[in-house]
Amino acid sequence: MSEPVDKPPKVEVFLTDKYEQEASHLYKKFNKEKTPPELLLQASELMVQSSNPEAKQISTMYKALYFREKGLKDNNDKRARRNFMKSLSEFKNVLPKNDVILKRVELEFLKRKLGSKLQRPDPKIILRRATLYKELGQIQTYNQEMSFYYMFLIMEQHDDDLGTHKTSELADKMLSHAQQGLEDELMFKIKALYHRIKANTVYNPKDRTKELEQAVAAIQKTTDRFGEDATQTEALMAKALSTTNKTRRNVMLTKVAKDYQKRGLKKRVNFVKNLMYPIPIKPAKIIYLCDKSLERIKQVEKKLVSMNPGKPSALFYHVGYLIRRIKDVQRVMMRMALTRKELTELQIKIDSLTPTKIIPGKPFAKRLQTASNKRDRLGEQMSQDMESLLIYGNLLLDQWSYIIGYLAGYEAPKTNKINTGEYDLNLAGLVNLLQAKTYSGELKVFWECHKKDIIWLFFNLRMYRNIFIEHMRKPWQLGTTMSTYGDDFSFHIPAPVGYIDETEKRNMLEDIYKLAPQRLKDMPDEYWEKKNLHRVLEVTLYYIEELENQSDRERVWNAWDKLGGSTPSYDTIGIRLMEYVYSSLDTIDEFIDKYPKLIKFGEFK
Repeated sequence: MSEPVDKPPKVEVFLTDKYEQEASHLYKKFNKEKTPPELLLQASELMVQSSNPEAKQISTMYKALYFREKGLKDNNDKRARRNFMKSLSEFKNVLPKNDVILKRVELEFLKRKLGSKLQRPDPKIILRRATLYKELGQIQTYNQEMSFYYMFLIMEQHDDDLGTHKTSELADKMLSHAQQGLEDELMFKIKALYHRIKANTVYNPKDRTKELEQAVAAIQKTTDRFGEDATQTEALMAKALSTTNKTRRNVMLTKVAKDYQKRGLKKRVNFVKNLMYPIPIKPAKIIYLCDKSLERIKQVEKKLVSMNPGKPSALFYHVGYLIRRIKDVQRVMMRMALTRKELTELQIKIDSLTPTKIIPGKPFAKRLQTASNKRDRLGEQMSQDMESLLIYGNLLLDQWSYIIGYLAGYEAPKTNKINTGEYDLNLAGLVNLLQAKTYSGELKVFWECHKKDIIWLFFNLRMYRNIFIEHMRKPWQLGTTMSTYGDDFSFHIPAPVGYIDETEKRNMLEDIYKLAPQRLKDMPDEYWEKKNLHRVLEVTLYYIEELENQSDRERVWNAWDKLGGSTPSYDTIGIRLMEYVYSSLDTIDEFIDKYPKLIKFGEFK
């Protein structure tokens, strides 16, 4: 015979009055039908009138439940959040501080805070959700949220340059939580992301290849295998950059370029093709423009000789000087292009020779040391050639400006002393003449056609050469920058820390921000070039020709003269220089035909 089972005692509830009875009826009706929420609000209003000593607390509970139900049923996130906030406010009047109900309502509020739009969520919201789930004892969900928290934290702070160590540390935490909290599908997606992040934190392409191959392996374990092809392409690219054999490397790069082409990644296609070319594309174009400009100058010279046969004249000497300077620029550009290409090859070799694990105190292999020393020597050679480009480029512009001056009826002064009413039409003199508001001479059309190039070259080539190369009077920090595998090479010459008062520096940069290109101002606030005021100055100088007022251009240069910064790459300067010379030769050819009587040959007497 089995033992009798204890039955729960009957509990009789005595309702104090009709208001409480009616409120209780409405509450039970809502619990049964789950709609409409207004039943809870009516119950709350009835309870207020009850003589029950706890009527106020019960009324508040009904009201809190009403707002919660309203929030749950509302499809509008903004209205739902308002209702959840009201619900929390009411619950806090009657519940203990750490009550489970408060945590659940806050979670519902935070869910609507995240919204349903395809936008990057605030990591702080996800962290708070994770904390609440942990307090509720939902450890698996807590780990899931923490995995997402670290993922979005890396994304949010990526532009702030977390640094490789910090990024790697956050990625480790992301994966650790994912392994404890996510189902296989999501876990493998997070694992793939983890290895892609790791690939961006390692320096050596061999290590990058390993990380990307592990990312591919993780993607292949997901059902949709999303991102597999793109990651395989990046892994192949990394493998190519650690392959010293050019033939094998170019086979890989050809496949990578085709994959990029299919995905419409034009910039990446060009980057890969540049790696395969024997000489970078931009310098090749500059060298071509030099040749075409030389041909064009000889045609113009022939026309001028026919107009002044057999007479020795200063104009023709300047034509000879111009030809010489174009050849100088061409020679420097060829040398820089080949050296820059060799630097890329050396970097690939250095990466292939660098051990995966570096043991402190153990010297590198002699082959690696030899390659590293050669890279340093070539870097110094690039710096010297960059200076040469700026010096000879300025000499080229001066000679071309003198020729333009002769053709427009001005002669170069015979001495360094410039008298009133005379013009020394080197580049600076030509700019001063043509940008004057009162100027309305025959060169006005020339100025309208080539104004942007002339202004850009005046500041980015001539003025930079004056202050930062030839006439250095300030304690500048001399440096260079270049990408690891690209074709670029720039000077980076900022003022040293402490040389300019920080308050003065900030005021100066904030003043320049007003003149920054609109395209930069329109970028999101977190965009790195917009956040970094010194970079704003560099970008503004790069687009200085877009500033219509001469005074604004001078404000930008005055700030640059005090603070310094990075130049455009050597190939960008070369392209701008030779495109101006080549295109303006056509304009001058037409000018000669239109105004032959203006020409002063500077004949010898």
